[in-house]
Amino acid sequence: MIRSLPNAAATLNAATLTYNLMVSLAIFISLILIVGIWHLGNNPMIACGFFGAWFIHMGSRPSRAHMKLTLFAAAISALLYALMSGEIGTTWFPVFMGFCAFLGVGSILVMSFDRVWTGSKHYDLPLRDALILPVFSLVAGLLMQFTNSIPHKSFDHFLYRFDLSLGLTPGLTIVSWFQAIPWVKTVSIFTYNTLLCFPPLYHAWAMYKGRKHKISLMESFVIAGIGGFFLYQICPGVGPTVTFGRPYPAHLPAFAASPTNVFMSTSVANAMPSMHMTWALLVWV
Repeated sequence: MIRSLPNAAATLNAATLTYNLMVSLAIFISLILIVGIWHLGNNPMIACGFFGAWFIHMGSRPSRAHMKLTLFAAAISALLYALMSGEIGTTWFPVFMGFCAFLGVGSILVMSFDRVWTGSKHYDLPLRDALILPVFSLVAGLLMQFTNSIPHKSFDHFLYRFDLSLGLTPGLTIVSWFQAIPWVKTVSIFTYNTLLCFPPLYHAWAMYKGRKHKISLMESFVIAGIGGFFLYQICPGVGPTVTFGRPYPAHLPAFAASPTNVFMSTSVANAMPSMHMTWALLVWV
């Protein structure tokens, strides 16, 4: 009986080791597959979601050892992505965002492995919050592809006429600003394309400062996104760039000359409501 105890302990330790290795391997392979399938090196929206995970990880005040492990895990993930011949953007922005996104992949791996191997609950909340945006972006992307896979009605002409009936010409106003002050255009485009980074950035800052809020920005962000998805189906619009093509926004039809028909489109119907405006307001509030 006494002699069998060390053997039982050794068997238990071997089983635990095997279990931890299998779980860690499953997490790693899953992340690498997601990174490859969604072309993280050439998909700024998904990249923003993963980059946000790094912000939240840093907001949880990780140790220096974990920071170094994060960089190492990010480098290994990026190397595997390159070996899989993953897509790389042709301009600096998607390349830059892809590089930043792998920092988030490294953070998710480090926080997950810490929970698996040490049993520590230090990263439980940060890991949950860090996964919100990547999971949301992935699910939203799949749903948008599914709902827009066949031709659907678009009400853009009616939306355009409604704007004109209010005496609004935001497109022309913005174009005049962009032409007069080029750096405003550059900053605006960069902010628009990186907007998904701001909720986790603010959330990470609040974590680092130890500030607690009654309403979670990350949860509000997802709730707004779910609401927006259903509203897209009520008043589908594909946006003026798709609707008017190259003349937009410098040359647009007057109210009397604007079309009044519903047209069929295979473009993504995500123009009404504007979730970028909604999310920007959530961060501001």
